Amino acid sequence: MLRGDVELRIQDGWAGWRWTHGFAEDVAEAVVAAVTNSASAARIYNVGEFHAPTMVERLTEFARVAGWHGNIIEVPASELPETDRMPYDFSHHIVSDTARIRTDLGYKEVIPHEFALARTLEYEMATEF
Repeated sequence: MLRGDVELRIQDGWAGWRWTHGFAEDVAEAVVAAVTNSASAARIYNVGEFHAPTMVERLTEFARVAGWHGNIIEVPASELPETDRMPYDFSHHIVSDTARIRTDLGYKEVIPHEFALARTLEYEMATEF
């Protein structure tokens, strides 16, 4: 996507997989909220985005922010180069319910979603090339 390719081929099992992410500054905000609020005593909180999209949805968001107009194509692992294959079982999502910290402490993201995506892309471009 960042190279400007018109096609991004991704592993089909991974495409539909969901995993909760959190932008670093938002996670820091959650930690501060937990440390400074007495209501958090003896409580455990999950931190991350409110809704965890599938990986193909996440890539589509990045494509939109990056201005990339190519196609994301889900393919079997066997159709990808060996180095791009992920030998994992994607039948179990890693999604965290963040309702408790939002309800107990009034936590909410402080960084606008679009800005967090753009900052993540900037970081990837600076470290990838």
